[in-house]
Amino acid sequence: MMGFIASYLGTQARLLLRERSSLFWVIIFPFIMTVIFGSIYGKPVTYKISLAVYSAEGNTSVVEGIVNGLAASPVVDRIVMVGSLEELEDLLNRPPPRSVDIGLVFPEGFTSNVTSGRQGTVVIAYADVGPWANTSLSVAMGLLEHVAGRMRHIYLKYMLKYVPAPYQEYIVALAEPLKLTLQPIKPRVMVSPSEIRGWMALSMIVVEALFVGLTVGATSFHEERRNGVLGSILAAPLAGWSLLAARVLTALLMVAIAAASSLAAGAVIGASYTASPAVVVVSAVMVVVATLFATSMGLILSALVRKAESAEALATAIAFPLMFLGGIMIPPWFLPEALQELNRLIPISMMAEGIRAVAVYGVEPSTALSQYLSPRIIAVTAAFIAVGVVAYRRMLEKSLEYPS
Repeated sequence: MMGFIASYLGTQARLLLRERSSLFWVIIFPFIMTVIFGSIYGKPVTYKISLAVYSAEGNTSVVEGIVNGLAASPVVDRIVMVGSLEELEDLLNRPPPRSVDIGLVFPEGFTSNVTSGRQGTVVIAYADVGPWANTSLSVAMGLLEHVAGRMRHIYLKYMLKYVPAPYQEYIVALAEPLKLTLQPIKPRVMVSPSEIRGWMALSMIVVEALFVGLTVGATSFHEERRNGVLGSILAAPLAGWSLLAARVLTALLMVAIAAASSLAAGAVIGASYTASPAVVVVSAVMVVVATLFATSMGLILSALVRKAESAEALATAIAFPLMFLGGIMIPPWFLPEALQELNRLIPISMMAEGIRAVAVYGVEPSTALSQYLSPRIIAVTAAFIAVGVVAYRRMLEKSLEYPS
């Protein structure tokens, strides 16, 4: 039995190196997908807005001071000074991506009001389209509130000279009812752009476990029959089960090669993740479980078709949606609540979560094993394996009864 399995694995390894399609799906596909997804989602997130400013009374020192203060903010990309309201409206009316997000209008009399202790009016103009507009508006209002706060402090400093000491604290409280103190706290789980790239590289390994497992399981019987070698293989004692074991080991070998390709792509784009011995062992166990589950799904699918081509097409048709809807390449919290609940019952989805938890989020390996490789997940995996083995045995029996 061991000799047959070793010989079969050697044959499959040589085929993998010769067949372009196998090379693509096992080596090139995970590399390219890791680079693409990691580069897109692993970019540093920067939120900046652009402002257009129109002053009806020209560029006074007060307006200039406010504009310079806004320009110094790290969330302001650029400020465009315009000469008319029409020009400002034209900038805001352009279709996305617009050159400016928010327009500020300083009406006639603004400077005289501010310098004489009266209230100055600022008009905020924005394109009321989509959630981005509301976010930009909130940022702009926050910036102006910050400027107004600085102005209040200047006013207070001047006014308090003329207010008796016992009443000064009440005047300060009227001008600023809340005194905010910032206390930055670094969360235990911090995902940087490089860790997001690592998240993608590790997720791609599970995607390959899904694709390879489904394809190998679905074609394990039909491919040998198509090649005309099933009869001679089954003539040997226990050869049917040896063939199944060899196919499973072939799937694990292909996933291991794909994992190396994904991690190599991760290294190219600067992915980071924890790779301690305990993390590597736990992650490897979860990859094996994911591959066994996907292979058992493929065995079940193989009973529904009669040709290797149909089995491969069916496996691919299931793998592609599950790759995203299963929370493997898309963060689970982006999915609808119903899908999130369903994915908690799908072993391969939980294995993807477990690998990311232990290698990216810093969860203890023992905690990850108990949380993601729970008795419920083990039971579901075992049930699928049992059904897959029964389906495989039934196909063998039919092949012996009705050889083709």
